[in-house]
Amino acid sequence: MPVWVTGPLTPIPPGQRRMYAEFVDAIAYWLWQFASAISPVLQGIRRQYSVLRVIVELNWEGDDLDNGGTLEEAAEPLVVAAPDRDRGVIVVRFGKAIEDALATADNEG
Repeated sequence: MPVWVTGPLTPIPPGQRRMYAEFVDAIAYWLWQFASAISPVLQGIRRQYSVLRVIVELNWEGDDLDNGGTLEEAAEPLVVAAPDRDRGVIVVRFGKAIEDALATADNEG
């Protein structure tokens, strides 16, 4: 089953395009790495959809791109996945504080 990982349907601000590309690439890479493990799940979904789409959203509206959020300041979860079963879409929203969680040597957060 094809899985497309993309940015949002809305225009991406020029200052965030590089960051979106990195997140899209990372999710696509890990889906590929786990392909054999998630294949049974995708086969079940295949009966209903011809393509699964994963949409990456950086929930950073109003944030200063040069000033990362801190884990202590994070009022919302770092990552939220919201499935839209009617369309065969999973929207994955990353909070700004995810940058600090991923910036450690071991990604432990």
